[in-house]
Amino acid sequence: MRHAILWTLCWGLIAADLVEVTPLGADRILVHIDEGHVIHHGKGQKRSAERVVLTPVDPIRASDPGTYRLASADDPRYAEPRAPVQVGRKAKGTDFAWLVESWDQAANRAININPDHAKEHWITLVLPEAMTPGCRYTLDLGGLVEPGTVAWTWDPATSRSEAIHVNLIGYRLDAREKFAYVYAWLGDLGHLDVRSLVGRPFHLIDQVNRKKVFTGAVAFRAPFDQAETGHASDSPPHGNFLKADVAECDFSTFTTPGRYVVSVDGLGCSFPFTIAADIYREPFRTVARGLYHN
Repeated sequence: MRHAILWTLCWGLIAADLVEVTPLGADRILVHIDEGHVIHHGKGQKRSAERVVLTPVDPIRASDPGTYRLASADDPRYAEPRAPVQVGRKAKGTDFAWLVESWDQAANRAININPDHAKEHWITLVLPEAMTPGCRYTLDLGGLVEPGTVAWTWDPATSRSEAIHVNLIGYRLDAREKFAYVYAWLGDLGHLDVRSLVGRPFHLIDQVNRKKVFTGAVAFRAPFDQAETGHASDSPPHGNFLKADVAECDFSTFTTPGRYVVSVDGLGCSFPFTIAADIYREPFRTVARGLYHN
């Protein structure tokens, strides 16, 4: 991730930290925060020995546009630091302790006073004006987490966007269909507007020479309320798991082996992936060895 900023969490040394800051297009920034972890019981230990190491994120400050400031020495529109015009947040529990301090028989669930899980937060900052490609920006996080500032250069060809999804294993040369998908659910802000991207160019960019080797147009794929399951009694709203409109980037006709990213103009790029004749050899070997040794 050349222009994305990534921190690896040091479990046991810190609780809450900034995991990643990535542009979510020219006019949005995604801030990913992990507020803690669980020290799980080991062999010979009781489950009650589990402990949550936690520095909770203040949801009010995290959702306040005044917490953040974006500045740039290259972009005159951000010569003076500016706050986002809107903030969206989504959070989910990502590490859980085996903690039962009391039991609610009626609700059939544990009631805990002490923390029993840690969450991760994804905070979307909607900018007052779109970033300019090639300009370097610095985001001040207002002391919400450490480190307190992050800098990057906005470039749709190299700045990874969480909204662009590819097959990370890769694609076979002779695959009849090769797609990347564009979607994101932004919590309080609902889903990313991908309908406005329809018809916009996307590119395959060779990771060796950084050249565009294929260009297509973004097409609409499916609406956020299209049912994906027939299990109406045990499904999310509308029976849709993404909760977001989906667009597609079709590069099925491209058959040159190599290492690439999909880049969408004004949005950013995907994780790198490989196109090769034997792309599934290593996953097959891993699965076969797992079955054999099991």
